[in-house]
Amino acid sequence: MANCKLVLATELTLIASSQYLNYNFSSMVKFGNRYYGGNSDGLFELETGDLDNDSNIEAYFKLITTDFGVSNLKRMRSIFVRGVSDGKLLFTVEDDEENERTYPLDNVKATATGQKVPIGRDGKGVYWSVKVSNYEGSNFSINSMDALMLFLKTTNTRV
Repeated sequence: MANCKLVLATELTLIASSQYLNYNFSSMVKFGNRYYGGNSDGLFELETGDLDNDSNIEAYFKLITTDFGVSNLKRMRSIFVRGVSDGKLLFTVEDDEENERTYPLDNVKATATGQKVPIGRDGKGVYWSVKVSNYEGSNFSINSMDALMLFLKTTNTRV
């Protein structure tokens, strides 16, 4: 990855950051309602669309690893997702014992309660992380996620 370029963009009103890999621009600007990227080859208008040249646009976000404020061992039983997608999303969960599993969810729809992603019983740990990624370039927007955790036992013993 010697030529891999990383670009960070921050939306200042919400203080929300995005990260782009292999973005071949050293500068960007919004002029009117259009976006432009510049590099040593010139200035290029960035168009909206569902493809990057002829390739699907891969997108994901990974939440911070957390113990959910509780030091007990726990199992993640399900994730409830609120948002929308026009295709399949993949939810990858990982515990601190390095058990990593991926679960699909087709076409997330906007509902008050969210859609359930059932999680298998084969993982346990104190710390957990969740990665959400698109599949075959599907567009998605996640408003919130809740995890249903099953607490097993405390990891701290008192003498």
